[in-house]
Amino acid sequence: MESQRLIGRHYTNPLLDCESSLKYLPPFKNEINERIEKNVESGKAERISVYFRQLNNGYTFGINEDWRYSPASLFKVSEMMYVLKAAESDSTLLSEKFLYDKRHTAYSSDGKGMPYRLELGKTYTLADLLIETIVHSDNDARIMIQNRFGDEYMWKKTFADLGV
Repeated sequence: MESQRLIGRHYTNPLLDCESSLKYLPPFKNEINERIEKNVESGKAERISVYFRQLNNGYTFGINEDWRYSPASLFKVSEMMYVLKAAESDSTLLSEKFLYDKRHTAYSSDGKGMPYRLELGKTYTLADLLIETIVHSDNDARIMIQNRFGDEYMWKKTFADLGV
């Protein structure tokens, strides 16, 4: 069976069907496992899980993929999907600029601002905010994206589109 994709998209290219006997890439998996061990040993992380799927052909592997985590940050993935899908029909969307100010500051349960990488008074593109949200799990960047699109609509629309 050959992989089947929904084509004609610039930022998304969903895999509709692939071979049932998925293979994994051992050298890449070993490199990722070594990096995980290094980060845990150095104290940069307590626990790391990885699930990798090569989107072009369906190759897959997992490392600690069965560990359980709080799903809160996983909403950021659906929000990213929503933004990238919207960017397919609006080529200027990812270059829109936003000023980072105090109204975008995320607070922890103790009421103190979270120390993130964004600088107050600086302007960021939507693409920058997506990177900060996904790569660095920056909640301030996420708030700025939510303000642009509407939080609940973003993830509910994406989940509905995915049939979740």
